[in-house]
Amino acid sequence: MNNIEYFPISEQGLRDNNEDFCLVESISGGLDVLAIIADGVGGENAGEVASMVTCKGISEYLAHLDNIGLEDLRMAVIAANNDVMELQKNPRYENMATVVSACLISPEDNVIHICHVGDTRIYALCNDGIELSKLTKDHSFVGRLFDEGHISEKEAMLHPKRNRIDKCIGSRQLNYFSDYLFTSSFELTKFNRILLCSDGLYDVVSSSEIHSILVHNSGAKTAANNLVKRALECGSHDNISAIVINL
Repeated sequence: MNNIEYFPISEQGLRDNNEDFCLVESISGGLDVLAIIADGVGGENAGEVASMVTCKGISEYLAHLDNIGLEDLRMAVIAANNDVMELQKNPRYENMATVVSACLISPEDNVIHICHVGDTRIYALCNDGIELSKLTKDHSFVGRLFDEGHISEKEAMLHPKRNRIDKCIGSRQLNYFSDYLFTSSFELTKFNRILLCSDGLYDVVSSSEIHSILVHNSGAKTAANNLVKRALECGSHDNISAIVINL
């Protein structure tokens, strides 16, 4: 059995409802940890339904598998996308969509697998806390500018188009383009902690401050609560969600 500590938190904030959804659980008979964070696409129908269906769909797909690998995680996300598209046939859920980041942590195999689409993020605290690394790439106009070095983090945080995404769950393109999803695997022993979060956090709290909070709050619950608290103090107008995982 793994002894990984984790804590998820999701706050509605100043929004009328919470379209974020977090899920973290032990799987594979308690050997592995699955963590998922989804953020329903604003401006479309039932974002909160899309995020919930996506997280639960990924979990259910993997629930009965053994020796889960990166391809299994990718197929689970594709299956969740199909679940969302099936619901879109109902006029009540037409055009609903979500972004999602999922990671599978396997201590026995010393690996963390990641599957991601949209602008939720996965960070890792590494080198004994010295460095905070962003493991995902934002599928968004502003995220692409930042990742390519055209704008600074501060400029990205203030950019008027920062909420415009390029890819999401609930898209037929996902089934036709093999590179639609971002996938990767990393050696687990390189990392001390993992953070999954929605843009309600990183849009208002800089990476340096996220790093500081993770370093100075050793408990997963305390760190997650303080990250969300700081986002609220900074005036986030979005839902704010975080999952902190101590390895």
